[in-house]
Amino acid sequence: MKAFALLITTLTFATLAQAQHRTRTHKNTNTSSSSSSAFSSYSFASNVEHEVVLSPTKVSIESYKDSKSRTNINIYGAYNHFFQDQMQIGGEGGLISTLDSKGDTKTLIAAMGVFTYNFDSNLRDAFFVQGGLGLYPAYVKDNAEYNSKISFFAGGGKRFEVWGKLNYMPYARIWKRGDENVRFDVELMNFSIFY
Repeated sequence: MKAFALLITTLTFATLAQAQHRTRTHKNTNTSSSSSSAFSSYSFASNVEHEVVLSPTKVSIESYKDSKSRTNINIYGAYNHFFQDQMQIGGEGGLISTLDSKGDTKTLIAAMGVFTYNFDSNLRDAFFVQGGLGLYPAYVKDNAEYNSKISFFAGGGKRFEVWGKLNYMPYARIWKRGDENVRFDVELMNFSIFY
């Protein structure tokens, strides 16, 4: 519940900041000279055909020793491709380290197909909903370890343009991983890059 309250607070303050930015930009545009140039400037940030999503909290390599020497590798990212008005298709996945039933580290593959609908044609500053289906590590009670299992999620979030092609992209999701109970996931440290 605390994570949900934190997500709502973050989205509220970010939306207010974006609204103030738009108001200042609109006022500056109206007070500028009325003469217009025949040439308009080109923005390299205008292309939204490809989007890469990275989360610093989902990229880690750690090596440590307890009863055994261990190395955990977690690399997870996403790619979205614009294919029609306000819609994107893509995938996300990576390598996720878990412990097996003997206490040894094993790395599993996650691979999810993703559909995204954006509520604004300006994708760099849009609320969005997502759904995904694919393989994701899930706990299997029978053998008391994690295995890649059929999983799906649904969720939504908001992109905030930070600078040019870089966007801040918090979101929340409801997951069903294999036979596990439903999970609620809030990711506040996501960034996306359009190219």
